[in-house]
Amino acid sequence: MRSASKDTEKSAPTGGTASSFKKRMKSLQEAWDAARKRESFGPSVEDGIYEARLVSAIMAESRAGRDQIAWTYVITEGEEKGTQIRDYDGLATEDNFFFVQQKLARLEAEIPTKAEEISDALEALTKATPLVRLRVSTKDGFTHAYVDRLLEDNGKGEDDEDKDKKPETGEGENEGSDLVVGAKVQFPSPKTGKPLLGEVLEIDEDEETVKIKSDKGKEYTIDISDLALVEGEDDDE
Repeated sequence: MRSASKDTEKSAPTGGTASSFKKRMKSLQEAWDAARKRESFGPSVEDGIYEARLVSAIMAESRAGRDQIAWTYVITEGEEKGTQIRDYDGLATEDNFFFVQQKLARLEAEIPTKAEEISDALEALTKATPLVRLRVSTKDGFTHAYVDRLLEDNGKGEDDEDKDKKPETGEGENEGSDLVVGAKVQFPSPKTGKPLLGEVLEIDEDEETVKIKSDKGKEYTIDISDLALVEGEDDDE
């Protein structure tokens, strides 16, 4: 029967092994330094829904040279109050631009007619620092922050007219809005992200989801925050 002390002795590295380890790590110092400078890809909070304030929206360039928008939010209530959350949207493809436009709509920001004017819209949002309902979700190892909708901001002293303005997409505001059963909506394909058209079959206000039948006959369950009321021609799936 082996004693615990003998097991410990056998598992302890020899001086040569420790020396080799240090030598290998010394050769990787550059990678270590680079890793220390890297930003997290997502917020360090649990998945869920938070009240947060958008404090910064700026054009940026990733380490790989990709054009993107860097969004910075700060949670304003609960145990995570004061925690900063960062999220990024790429600016390269039609799908990228579609999701950015949807986010601007949910933030009640004016959607530029020219891509080169995106920075102006972001500057206006940064000055406004809107209060939002933020949905934090982790998928495939990456954490993202989705804006569900604006929240009434009693602490900002904004004009009442601005506060009462409803999001153009109608998400999360079913009472008095046009988001009803039978409404025509646009939504991203869960499989490809490509914009699709469909008709609302059911609305679950508790779960904040909508069951949709696409113009191609397929049925989907989509978050209300991902919908936009539209009228247009059919899109391929």
